[in-house]
Amino acid sequence: MTNIQSAIDELVKNYDNRISVFEIEIQGLTDETLKLSGRLLDESQLEDLRHVLPDLKLDPASVRILSREPHEQMHVATNLIGLYEKPTFGMPLSSELTYGTELEVLGVEKRWAFTRQPDGYLGWVYRPYLANGAAPRLTHLILAPTTELHAEPSATGEVISRVVSGSGVVVEETHDGWSCISANRSGWIPSDHLRAFIDLPASVEGKRAAL
Repeated sequence: MTNIQSAIDELVKNYDNRISVFEIEIQGLTDETLKLSGRLLDESQLEDLRHVLPDLKLDPASVRILSREPHEQMHVATNLIGLYEKPTFGMPLSSELTYGTELEVLGVEKRWAFTRQPDGYLGWVYRPYLANGAAPRLTHLILAPTTELHAEPSATGEVISRVVSGSGVVVEETHDGWSCISANRSGWIPSDHLRAFIDLPASVEGKRAAL
């Protein structure tokens, strides 16, 4: 049994837990049949297990294959949220997600959701900061490092929130160099802090340079 666990542990090292799920436990070995439990992201990982354990018959009936299951679609509904390795605020941040980021919910633990982003990155987010379904059709991207959201189209207007670089927003109207945007809240920011999505470079490198 020790050799079997060692083979599984070596296989796990081939997977990046930022973009993959490989959590397997041995439940027992009977007549050369290895009973397993846990969860994997997709079907191909079962084939990898069979490859490293060629002399055993695998019983994966208790293994969840996450890609087989239907998943709830949600999006970030506040300015900025943390992405964590574990479902607790006590863990270091893996990343931060801006308003409108769309997420596939692969699992739920109390008030936390285990999510996958469109680029494949995984992590836990605090579920109350999410909204159901796809994000509104966003029209512009915030390019300034951070920008204040004003109640009126004026630098002296009341500051009601802040929006960070990389956030997608909807521009509702413009007035004298100011744009009224809608994200998790509506308000006014300088128009030169925005770039229309249709004007952004097509390549990933070009988008990063613009940001």
